[in-house]
Amino acid sequence: MTKTHEFILGQQDYKTEYEGHILDIEYVISSVSDDIKIVDMWRYWDSKNHNHSTPDMNEEMRIDSLSEEFKARILNKLRSIEELQR
Repeated sequence: MTKTHEFILGQQDYKTEYEGHILDIEYVISSVSDDIKIVDMWRYWDSKNHNHSTPDMNEEMRIDSLSEEFKARILNKLRSIEELQR
């Protein structure tokens, strides 16, 4: 079963100009590694109207494009939510 969590992109979180955009992360807990695995991400650019949402099908919004600090914050937050120790 996958779960989702919402993050807000800050100025230093992404390599382009998406400050203030919402990033929904879909994730699972791996039964092999007992850790978080990112399944997919969606970026919303209008926080009041999620009808403007789209899964970014190109490589524009993938985990590799996020800053290292933001990746660590995402994983740490999800681990905290799921009460996983790392």
